[in-house]
Amino acid sequence: MTEEVWKDIVGYGDEYKWLYQISSYGRVRCLDRVDSIGRKRLGHIINGAYSGAGYKYVGLTKNAKTTSARVNRLVALAFIQNEENKPYVNHKDENKKNNNVDNLEWVTAKENSNYGTSIERLSKSQSIPIKVIYQDNTYEIWDGASIFAREYGNSVDQRHIVDVLKGRRKSHRGLRFEYVD
Repeated sequence: MTEEVWKDIVGYGDEYKWLYQISSYGRVRCLDRVDSIGRKRLGHIINGAYSGAGYKYVGLTKNAKTTSARVNRLVALAFIQNEENKPYVNHKDENKKNNNVDNLEWVTAKENSNYGTSIERLSKSQSIPIKVIYQDNTYEIWDGASIFAREYGNSVDQRHIVDVLKGRRKSHRGLRFEYVD
């Protein structure tokens, strides 16, 4: 889509007056309105904010109640057919800040978790090299805490290894762990 198209955000208005619109580029605007005491308020683009997970969201107010809404979901609801009633919105380029309609699609939970490089990124984040230091101060380098825990057996718990790595414990089962520099 090359031209920016605006659509009303469903649930924030009625057949006579809408409060908010979403664009095909992922921008949200508040429309001109008269507030509860009769003052005219000019419409404007809402900047929004980013969640800890990296998704852009905006606060939408109706009847003195503000609701937080993800911008990618607002775009998908307004512009993308969802005939299979899929519950999630995927960013095709894996950039959560790119909320352009051409970059979004409806997906299932499985499709979302298996999309693109998500599995590769997850495995990399879980395979940060660690140093396992034994009681005699000898050590080995392992590809990650989960790999070491799996190979070492039931006597070692990955959660406790991570606690040692993060400094919440000094050791686990007589072993010390450090991240490899």
